[in-house]
Amino acid sequence: MEILQNPVYNKGTAHSLVERERLGLRGLLPPSVLPVQRQLSRTMDRYWHGSDFIDPSQVDSGGVTHEHTRKWLVLSDLQDRNETLFYKCLMDNFVEMAPIIYTPTVGWACMNYHKLYRRPRGMYFSAADKGMMSTMVHNWPHDHVDAIVVTDGSRILGLGDLGCNGLGIPIGKLDLYVAAGGFHPSRVLPCVIDVGTNNEALRCDQWYMGLKQPRLAGDAYYQLVDEFVQAVMGRWPHAVLQFEDFALEHAGPLLKRYRDHHTVFNDDIQARCGRAHLTHLILVKAGQTPHPNSPTATTPNPTYQGTACVALSGLYGALRVLGKSHADLTAQRILVVGAGSAGMGVVTMIAKGMQAHGLTPEAAAANFHVIDDRGLITTARECLPPHVVRFARSDEQSTEGESLVECITRVRPTVLIGLAGAGRLFTPPVLQTLAAYCDRPIIFPMSNPTARMECTHEEAIRYTNGRAVFAAGSPEPPVVWHGVTKVPSQANNMYIFPGVALGALLARAGTVSDAMLMAAAEALAAETRPEELELGMVFPNMDRIRDISVAVATGVIKAADGLIQNKKLLEAIDAGPEELKAFIHNHMYGFLRGLWGIVGLREGWTAGGKMIACTQPRRLAAMTVAARVSEEMGCSLGREVGYAIRFEDRTEKGRTCIKFCTDGVLLREMMSDPLLTDYSVIMVDEAHERSLATDLLLGLLKKIQRQRPDLRIIISSATIEAERMAAFFRAPTAASKPRGHPLQHSEAGADQFSGNPALLSVEGRAHHVQVHYLDEPCSDYLAAAVEAALQVHRQELPGDILIFLTGQDECQAAVRLLEEESQKSGHRSGQLRLQAMPLYAGLPAAQQLEALSPAPRGVRKAIVATNIAETSLTLEGVVYVIDSCFAKQRAYNPLTGLQSVLITPISRASSAQRAGRAGRVRPGHAFRLCTEAGWEALPAATVPEMQRCDLAGAVLQLKALGIGNIMRFEWLAPPPPETMIRALESLHALGALGLDAKLTAPLGNHMAAMPLDPFLSKMLLEGCSRGCVQEMLTIVAMLSVESIWAPGNKVEVDEAKARFGVAEGDLPSFLNIWKAWLARVRDKRWSYKNYVSHRSMLRAADIRFQLESHLKRAGLDWRSTALGPGAQGDAASGLLTVRKACAAGLFMQAARLTEELVLDKADARDAGASVYRLVRSGGGEAAAAKLRIHHSSVLFRCRPSWVCFYGAEQNNTGYEMRDIAVIEPDWLTELAPHMYAMVHAHRH
Repeated sequence: MEILQNPVYNKGTAHSLVERERLGLRGLLPPSVLPVQRQLSRTMDRYWHGSDFIDPSQVDSGGVTHEHTRKWLVLSDLQDRNETLFYKCLMDNFVEMAPIIYTPTVGWACMNYHKLYRRPRGMYFSAADKGMMSTMVHNWPHDHVDAIVVTDGSRILGLGDLGCNGLGIPIGKLDLYVAAGGFHPSRVLPCVIDVGTNNEALRCDQWYMGLKQPRLAGDAYYQLVDEFVQAVMGRWPHAVLQFEDFALEHAGPLLKRYRDHHTVFNDDIQARCGRAHLTHLILVKAGQTPHPNSPTATTPNPTYQGTACVALSGLYGALRVLGKSHADLTAQRILVVGAGSAGMGVVTMIAKGMQAHGLTPEAAAANFHVIDDRGLITTARECLPPHVVRFARSDEQSTEGESLVECITRVRPTVLIGLAGAGRLFTPPVLQTLAAYCDRPIIFPMSNPTARMECTHEEAIRYTNGRAVFAAGSPEPPVVWHGVTKVPSQANNMYIFPGVALGALLARAGTVSDAMLMAAAEALAAETRPEELELGMVFPNMDRIRDISVAVATGVIKAADGLIQNKKLLEAIDAGPEELKAFIHNHMYGFLRGLWGIVGLREGWTAGGKMIACTQPRRLAAMTVAARVSEEMGCSLGREVGYAIRFEDRTEKGRTCIKFCTDGVLLREMMSDPLLTDYSVIMVDEAHERSLATDLLLGLLKKIQRQRPDLRIIISSATIEAERMAAFFRAPTAASKPRGHPLQHSEAGADQFSGNPALLSVEGRAHHVQVHYLDEPCSDYLAAAVEAALQVHRQELPGDILIFLTGQDECQAAVRLLEEESQKSGHRSGQLRLQAMPLYAGLPAAQQLEALSPAPRGVRKAIVATNIAETSLTLEGVVYVIDSCFAKQRAYNPLTGLQSVLITPISRASSAQRAGRAGRVRPGHAFRLCTEAGWEALPAATVPEMQRCDLAGAVLQLKALGIGNIMRFEWLAPPPPETMIRALESLHALGALGLDAKLTAPLGNHMAAMPLDPFLSKMLLEGCSRGCVQEMLTIVAMLSVESIWAPGNKVEVDEAKARFGVAEGDLPSFLNIWKAWLARVRDKRWSYKNYVSHRSMLRAADIRFQLESHLKRAGLDWRSTALGPGAQGDAASGLLTVRKACAAGLFMQAARLTEELVLDKADARDAGASVYRLVRSGGGEAAAAKLRIHHSSVLFRCRPSWVCFYGAEQNNTGYEMRDIAVIEPDWLTELAPHMYAMVHAHRH
């Protein structure tokens, strides 16, 4: 489908059959292939003549005017461009637009569908697809379909055989189901079965897009329809399948053929069967049987049409216009013109209505006279169909073949109904004769379209002297008669079917009984308001079609008492009528408040200034999703829709309604607002990633929910363990908070919260993804990924490629390899050019946006990404995913106190997420660089970050929130006790916690308030106390971003580091870089020349400003400097002060040089081979840990004796230290006497 929507690749109906098969287009285009030259001719006809190339005789006839056709073209164009706006227009202007999208205009559209065709809609199944249908149904992009309407084009609205053009009817019908009944537009499917056409004019038409052959007949016809039904019901077994406008010779046998096996029905015919198949079709799911207490389970009953229900309801409404009751139906003498399936369906239904009011079947039948093209039907006629025999007249006064006027003269009917489809049968003499014998005749000319209607509203009023009560099958204009406006009604089954279907589906009744259909008719009649009755209207105004459908559904549900299987619906019924209506409304497709106007955002969940928060695990996801939502809503980013990430807040207080943020930002907000009172809804998105902040947030939200039952919490993910999450929120919360804290809940508060989490599955728009595995394991997944991408590119099939690798270095290496191979192979004319680009967190924003944007014309993108592209981000055009099945994960060893980043296999859940990126726009392919057995051996889900990282920051936040006993805090996945104990020890060592395990004042409180790692917070606060806060602001800000060094040639990068590096280590070197960058006025060219990441520097500058503002608000020193202007002392002493401040925060990460070397990793003369040991090891694993200086450090070729470091990376030989500062050993005992003591070793 993506190809057909992409103007670069789309050739429309010119795609050959081979291309359609290869590209997954079979069934999405009309059967005939129209070469580009033919398309050009048709385009030029439109260019020169516009719509004038359509036969003028088909306009201004049958009630269809040029204005109708113009409006149809406008709406069709809108539906092609913006389906959401199309349905909004249709719902808001239903009365005006229903006649345009359906009868009568749809008849004209079908007659000219081959000339009006613009883009594919629905699916085409033809005789040429025999044997392929079970495969081609998977080309439809939606995995969930609720309603399918199919036609074979043989009897379109009485217009005859229109072949493939008949698809216009299912399209129009399903538009009404969406607008009137609340079916979701992405879950409906219009279809046509093209078996050929006997319409010679179409077969000779050069623009006709269907099969130009005579219609199939006999077994060949039924075999093709069999294959279609098996294909669509095989993929969508619970869908409703409606047969629309099939010729009578096939309609009955088809319904009988499938009604006991699938959810099928036919809107045009009547049949006798063992169940009420009007609903077996709409409302009985495949494989279910009627409820044993249902009368339809045992007694033969006819299947009634929507038209019949509407006719009965119309009679009820007409009686109300005449001031009578429904019971007066039994006294009506009814003359029906038309003995086909429609006419007899109406007769049967009305007779059932009479029986419901006390008449016997025989007495009810005696009230009817039925006329067909041979005149009045009596028992004297031979070979009457069984459903007609009951209503054939047997009395002596009735004469076989009696004319309409003669019958009216003798019978003096009160009701005249036309369903013959033969045009103006209700002539002036007929109407005048009727009016002569009936003071207020009820006249229902119900044939469609307008050209086949028995009479017009104006004719009925004129020839009955304004006394007729009128309703027609097609819309008619009002008539002014002697100063009184007579408003007609339209007897259209759209009044009934949507509500009946909706009610029965919600009830899960498994069938639709006669009582339910009668209730639908009576509910429709009751919806006509008194002021409408005064105007002569027998049906309610269609501008209330949604409310009418709800009322009909309500009646159906109440009549289904004893059959209802939906427990939640039963609860709504017990709660009262308003709750029941609200329940029905909530299950209908509609539009979110605010989607069509910013003013609406301040309604509902955002009333009173409240906000909706949606959290994301990554900063980039929060930013891009917020940008997309603001674009969709037509507002500026940062106003009604905004985002907040660490050190950046693009929201406007009092104006922002929807706020996207990281989990960590929301946790920070809880410091000042523990109950999150600014929010009415908290949505935790991508919860399956189970980041540390996510798990911490979920535990706190559970506590908040006890105090705020009004707070709505939504946990969302494509691969979440839903049952486990629901069980977590159902479990009682342990009272582990100090008394008086906002998060402490009382017993009364606990009683207020009694909700059980609801488990909802929301359909996405993912397409089918074919997964491929390796036959044998590969030793180099990077090389394998590059080769797989090149093989895909050589196939020359459209679609971008997304490659998942583990880190920045691998992404850049893969991009280089792809560029080299692309240059070697060259570029042929007409071939897609391969453009490789990386995507990772440290990439400049402009390059990230370039990777996220659609590929230029004639270009295939190969995006090489880390797991940042796994969720949330929208990557346009990706069809192929290559998954290395590896990722980088943080790992923390509480015994050594070292946290590192390891390359580890991902989980099956993460792999599924990655594969899903290939199915966003069309069916795709995922290539997993492992064997299928290897993939099955992967863990089901990723180990939560909570169980594999340092918890010092999390514990500090919990303490600040008043969680006293953190060992009893309810985690979704409890962390290892060793990690928790290590966190407490670290915070105590830093001075944030006292001996009572409470926050110290003021140090602990200040550390908790800062949006920083506890170690960095201590460094910054130490700078405040030592008079070097400006320097510490710079160092902390630069430690808070990705590497400040830009990638490049290793020798040149090392030379750049040497220009700024100092012997005291990386942290003091940051000050030189910062000073030089500011001196060049933050010049981007200077950054590029010196291999400094300009993006990282800008980010660091922003963070530095935010931290400085925080210090100001907290009343702390923010001006002092040890090296800048106004510093006390010389540069040497100032640098010493800075180094001590760094050591005050990193003393737990102190290491000393040993005489050991790592010879297998570097030359013995290389300082990077020197081994360091942790000073605080104390034996065990910590003592065994080997540390070296990372090659990115300015000290890589130096051998300082004592250092402290901020980060470490683990490899096969131990750990590599990053972000290092040189220290003196006696500083440790000075800064942390509680941890270190000087011991003089004695040599023996």
